[in-house]
Amino acid sequence: MSRKLILDLANMNDFDFFYNIKKQSENIYWTGFNSPPNVDGLFKWFYSIIEKQTKSENRKIYIIKLLCDDLVEKCGYMYLDYINNNQCNASIAVSNKFMNFGIGTKAINEFCIIARKMGFKEVIAEIREDNFKSQKIFSNNGFINIKESKKKKLENQLQKINMFKYKFIL
Repeated sequence: MSRKLILDLANMNDFDFFYNIKKQSENIYWTGFNSPPNVDGLFKWFYSIIEKQTKSENRKIYIIKLLCDDLVEKCGYMYLDYINNNQCNASIAVSNKFMNFGIGTKAINEFCIIARKMGFKEVIAEIREDNFKSQKIFSNNGFINIKESKKKKLENQLQKINMFKYKFIL
């Protein structure tokens, strides 16, 4: 059995999958919300991103796909956010069904390959101080906690939470 993980730019056919991950309790918690997103509002937002993502300085949504022979399984998504000509930001979410199988680690590796091909020199990830899984998978890909943090107010937290900055040199 042949297995390969790829990242594909999202398109409108990916919305239902994207929404299903966005309403998973883990995704709601880690993204700082108290409840699932409104489907209509998320659809409008998703559509606006898809429409503009071919331009270089706009957010891109990549769907993480696992290819097994003739079967394609969507496993998660990643965001690429432009910071400047040298840096982009990475964010990741993996579906509950695919957690703890190394999907996140492999996806981040593929993401860095894409970022390098796009001409970026560094990838930044801002990770919640209590999100040890994300800290681990980014560290497993060579990202270094650069000991910078910023406080961010999240809907599901009573007080601001530290977001640690991780950096990877491409």
